[in-house]
Amino acid sequence: MFGKAQGVTPDPEVQSDHLGEILTVVLMVVSANLADLASTYLACRDLSLEGNLLFSGSPRFWVGAVFAKILVSALAIGLHGYHVRHRRGCYPRPLTDRGSFIRYFMLGRQVGWLRFLIAPAKPRHALCWVGGVFGIASSVYYTLLSLNNLAIHFMSCTFDLPVGLHALSGYTLTRLLQIAASLGIGWAWMMRGTYA
Repeated sequence: MFGKAQGVTPDPEVQSDHLGEILTVVLMVVSANLADLASTYLACRDLSLEGNLLFSGSPRFWVGAVFAKILVSALAIGLHGYHVRHRRGCYPRPLTDRGSFIRYFMLGRQVGWLRFLIAPAKPRHALCWVGGVFGIASSVYYTLLSLNNLAIHFMSCTFDLPVGLHALSGYTLTRLLQIAASLGIGWAWMMRGTYA
């Protein structure tokens, strides 16, 4: 933990909380990505409905799709681990009201709301909050995609229509809503663990 660099002995209770949170995120990310892979296989084995355009449209792209899942999972877990280990080092001293706290936590300096929208963030602070959001948002997003895939599969089995026909209605809007919901839940999770 960053406390070692300052000559402070890390609190074992804080370290066990960190480990517990990281293990929870690992479990969430891995299970969500596995569920997405399984439900994609169930809904369309030929990857015709795959959202990732690099792997869409051919069964021979399964190896690439699996590799992409592993890469995204590792990135989500690594970034969230960075967030958990370094978030306290990104807190303002002394702690302030929630608005000032958010601006300092995200940018690394205290600015007004207008400058907050255009001011660049310090790299450490940017990595910290992006990691806090991305780890959770990715697991929520892939869980929602799994549910989407299962709905497409059961619709195509029930109504005996081509799979693509069920996926078309509101597909883009659904995807955008899933991304928005995932980012919102990721932000709320991060702030729950950050601003106490």
